[in-house]
Amino acid sequence: MKYKTAITGGLIGVFLATGLLFFMGATQASDSQKVLEGVSFIGQNLSGLERESGIKEIASLEKDYLSTPVILEYQDRAWQIAPASLGVSLDAEKIMEKALKVGKEGSFIDNWREKSRIRTNGVDLVPVLKLDREMFDHGLDNLTADLIILPVDAGFAVTKADTVEIIPGREGVLVDKEKAARDLLSVLENNRVVPRVELSLKKAQPDVTTEEVREYGLDTLLGSYTTRFDASVTDRAFNVRVAAGALDNLLVPPGKETSFNKVVGPRSSEAGYKNAKVIVNNELVDGLGGGVCQVSTTLYNAVLMSGLEVVTRKNHSLPVAYAPAGRDATVAYDYIDFVFRNNTDKYLYIKTYTGGGKVTVKIYGNSQARKDIIIKTKTVETYDYKVVYEPDPTLAKGTQKVKKEGVKGAKIIASRIIEENGASRLESLPASLYNPQNQIVLVGTGESVSPVRQAGGTAPGSGPDSRKNGQNEQVTGEAGAGQEPPPPQGGIVPPSGA
Repeated sequence: MKYKTAITGGLIGVFLATGLLFFMGATQASDSQKVLEGVSFIGQNLSGLERESGIKEIASLEKDYLSTPVILEYQDRAWQIAPASLGVSLDAEKIMEKALKVGKEGSFIDNWREKSRIRTNGVDLVPVLKLDREMFDHGLDNLTADLIILPVDAGFAVTKADTVEIIPGREGVLVDKEKAARDLLSVLENNRVVPRVELSLKKAQPDVTTEEVREYGLDTLLGSYTTRFDASVTDRAFNVRVAAGALDNLLVPPGKETSFNKVVGPRSSEAGYKNAKVIVNNELVDGLGGGVCQVSTTLYNAVLMSGLEVVTRKNHSLPVAYAPAGRDATVAYDYIDFVFRNNTDKYLYIKTYTGGGKVTVKIYGNSQARKDIIIKTKTVETYDYKVVYEPDPTLAKGTQKVKKEGVKGAKIIASRIIEENGASRLESLPASLYNPQNQIVLVGTGESVSPVRQAGGTAPGSGPDSRKNGQNEQVTGEAGAGQEPPPPQGGIVPPSGA
């Protein structure tokens, strides 16, 4: 009998224990979705709230909690500002995460005890704050503007004598924003009655120091070149200014190759370029960016005069008016480039000037790289042009008139004589091949007219219009046709007929 009673009692105990465990587990599972009784945030009861409703409740407390101004101090100076104006806000999501974890991170027994304690004594959560650093930095800069001395980067300037002077950098003084941000969050999270933050200043070095600029090694002009253009051809002149402006202030590290196309960029209307004459298939036609080749040609000659290495260069199919034959450099953004390399040990600095119908490129570097340079060109082959006859019904039958003079093609070689340290050496430069230009002759197919002058008239082909047709028909370069080539620079003698 006693044995049966013991078994019965044991079974009852097991059932009770199982039921208790089931009840505790179910209770804990239910409680995990809600804040326990007795949990609050800055005095506001959060008991029984689920995640989303709790976040909304906490967010609604932000305005009151952050209404007390914070005082920023530096020595005898003080500024008062609302924390929200410095980018401070409550992190409602993190606060709610903490609220949901209170009394639920231990064992069943520990959590049961903790739940009882919280129900009796309560728990008020510590604030968790967020800081918008961009807003904080901006607000702090505005408040403390009179304390700040911004650092000044070192630089350099070109003098009228074509030397380069270093402009020293300057150390600055800034507010230590990292420390100020940490201290601000600390005093607000610890519920100080009067939140105060003591600001600190720190020295700030310039991004570019005087020593770094000195290492560039810039001190003198290595070489320059100038070409002329017709300023009255406004669209072309505009394109020249745009392209030259893209090269202006270019700094080239030692050993680096510089691509004209990469620096200047696409010749498009979006980039500001306009229509002007360009050479296409031996003809002058309108195209976006006409005149850019004059800038690449001017740069090419400045590179030659500076003793720099030419990597890639191609001449136009026809001679151009703004440079001696054999001395031009054509470019087309997507397939023809001019590339040079800084073969000196120091930096190069490129300046461009445009105005008065002239574009100038100057290249500055280290005086140790300066050389005396003479460029020579020589025509080694010529190619006869063809005569093309075109019928013209406005001319009397049997008469002829030259519409366009023919121009012989030519192969021109170029060389560079470099003198340094009392010795000279000769370098071959890229050769140039120019196509011949056909001579066009008009052949009359109209009715014969007596050469006897009629009263008040003129013989065919001798009036003002026909004289005009024969003028300025020969074109030798893009948009600069009819101009004389620029005078030689640096002792350069252009070939005859250039």
